[in-house]
Amino acid sequence: MTLSTVTLSTVTDVYRQCGLFARWPIEYIGTVASGSGLSKARVAVAAMLRFAAIVLSGRLVLLHAHTSARGSLWRKIAFMLLALAARRPVILHLH
Repeated sequence: MTLSTVTLSTVTDVYRQCGLFARWPIEYIGTVASGSGLSKARVAVAAMLRFAAIVLSGRLVLLHAHTSARGSLWRKIAFMLLALAARRPVILHLH
């Protein structure tokens, strides 16, 4: 686990502990997991399919992409492009 992964997880945990997820209809979609490259790819593809379903259902109000450098940023770019194509605002939270 890299420092940026720990930081991202920590921030998300604080959001949850402060009740943010309970007060608003937030759907958290994790895009990475530890393990082999194949395991990581499966998680990323499943996350994108879940996100696409949310976009297509019309439930997406905005996207808050919480990311760090390298692979994390490239994964989130795909989500951001889909949100922007659906004409939804994007908040980029970059560590």
